Amino acid sequence: MRGKAIKLYNMVRSTLSNAGVFSPAFESFMIINLVFKKNYIDLQEEDITEEKINNINLILQKRTEKYPLQYIVKNWSFFGLEFNIGEGVLIPRSDTEVLVEVGLNFIKKKTSPVIVDLCSGSGCVAISLANEVPSAKIYAIEKSKEAYKYLEQNVKLNKTFNVKPILADLKTVVNDFEDLSIDLIISNPPYIKTADIQTLQEEVKFEPAMALDGGIDGLDFYKIITKLWKKKLKQSGLLVFEVGVNQSQEVLKIMHLMNFDNLKCWKDLNGINRVISGKNKL
Repeated sequence: MRGKAIKLYNMVRSTLSNAGVFSPAFESFMIINLVFKKNYIDLQEEDITEEKINNINLILQKRTEKYPLQYIVKNWSFFGLEFNIGEGVLIPRSDTEVLVEVGLNFIKKKTSPVIVDLCSGSGCVAISLANEVPSAKIYAIEKSKEAYKYLEQNVKLNKTFNVKPILADLKTVVNDFEDLSIDLIISNPPYIKTADIQTLQEEVKFEPAMALDGGIDGLDFYKIITKLWKKKLKQSGLLVFEVGVNQSQEVLKIMHLMNFDNLKCWKDLNGINRVISGKNKL
């Protein structure tokens, strides 16, 4: 890497570091790759034009204002796949891969399982399951028109045409499904307490409030989904939720009261209780 390229990389990394960005080296790589369409170690003197430097500076201005890198890059990896994302849709996170793994372990030996992904957002959960189990029939339900746009794009991008996107409110579309017809209901619902939204990390505040706000206690969607969708699950069908920090016991209690059994809790890579599952007991 020539001197001019080294100077550019150091400038980007220093700017990000001074702004308190958590992974300045990684993000420097991502930003330079985005602008130059090549790895920063392959940059040549002639690549570094004034126009490219201006583009870098515009991105750095956004990023130092804590605008999410994922929205700048406009796509993100999840469970080995690529997803288009942008303002209006929740950013896929590695913690949610545990949700997919739990669902996958349940359905992978079933023949043509029927799955419903509630609060689907970008479709990362539904599409990841569809990619692993092509025989599955998956309904991805999302209420937000902005998020639904990305859900449709990502189904096409990943060629997972066994996923059917549905633009609807989960409280009403439930009536379109037959009782005892679903093998797996899976959801990463909004679970942040309303009062806590403004205390979140600055980057998270750019994400849609609809995808974050779980009501006064953060548990609204767990109560609604468990109550309304239970009758749609087959006997011993599985309900799987992602949960927030310190919510696992409350969600387990909600599911127990609705007569789910074989209740289990799964940790993420940080050792935090992240996913709850339970089987439908009629």
